[in-house]
Amino acid sequence: MTWLFLASLGLCFAVTVILSPDGSPGLWIAIVLTALAAWALSAPPTFVLGLLLPKSIDPNQLGKAGNPHPLANLIGTMLFGAGLAPGSLVMIHALAGAAPGLSILFRLSLWAAIAALLSIPLMRLASHLLAERFENLQAVFREG
Repeated sequence: MTWLFLASLGLCFAVTVILSPDGSPGLWIAIVLTALAAWALSAPPTFVLGLLLPKSIDPNQLGKAGNPHPLANLIGTMLFGAGLAPGSLVMIHALAGAAPGLSILFRLSLWAAIAALLSIPLMRLASHLLAERFENLQAVFREG
């Protein structure tokens, strides 16, 4: 999951460089904050869905064999997009020259903090579900 997040962050940097080649340091920090907010909102629910909708996958394969459960994949993609939306709007506003740098960083820091706070209960739920599943797997392996 980390490499997917880093790939997304790299894509955000690439798009920003294309849109604003002389970019400001505030804009680079804004990209990181936006990506962190999107990850914080999408990772826990996607993890929970992956536990609730298990599917054997082979990450080395392309196509159906390497894809997670379609519902988990769809919801995770939508949540990641929803997490990117507020930050993207702020950055578009900034690229239009309508907002000063510190204002952008403040708003995106606030968004990243809200996203992190929203993800905490979901991460606790995911951790609880994983612990239950781990205990079930241990019992299956002991009996077998």
